[in-house]
Amino acid sequence: MSQPEGFTSLAQSLHVCKLQRSLYGLKQAPRVWFTKLKETLNRFGFTYTKSNMSLFTRFSHSSVMYILAYVDNILVTGTSQMKLSNLIAQLNAVFALKNVEKMSYFLGIEAVKPNDNDMLLCQTKYIKDLLTKAGTRDAKAIPTPMVSSLKLSAYGFCVFLGPNLVLWSSRKQNAVSKSSTEAEYQGLVAGLTEILWDPKFDE
Repeated sequence: MSQPEGFTSLAQSLHVCKLQRSLYGLKQAPRVWFTKLKETLNRFGFTYTKSNMSLFTRFSHSSVMYILAYVDNILVTGTSQMKLSNLIAQLNAVFALKNVEKMSYFLGIEAVKPNDNDMLLCQTKYIKDLLTKAGTRDAKAIPTPMVSSLKLSAYGFCVFLGPNLVLWSSRKQNAVSKSSTEAEYQGLVAGLTEILWDPKFDE
């Protein structure tokens, strides 16, 4: 493995790192993988969207193609079956793809085609799996999972770029706070999380 950024030895710049464990488990593995995928898709004429860096598109006069990537799961779709087949062959030459098949389940979403023209998306299996994992598969349904008498604090935040409002939110907290200070900290953490997650603020 090449020396990672920030840990390069100028005196031994041609040396490489000896892995002590699988590359998949290293902290920089997702970044290296995504960089490799992005560079490969760029060579194939794809560009990522500004709103979602995991969504890649390629437009031409005769077809439209989309690629959605999540870790090592890739969903490919488009308007031309021939170009889809060519793209999958190109990707397979670089990444050695596994389980190339029609979409039936992706990131907790089931895809069912009742006919050739329609596709039904649902999360029934995902919800049942969550209930089974929590040991509540046979629990009785109620209108709300919380005691109705609980009073949850509300919080909100606004994010500005210069004088422009670019991000805002207002919602009730998911848990009861022991004090107003704790409630304010929870709101602050939620706002910072949104800022750090949004790729617009990386620049």
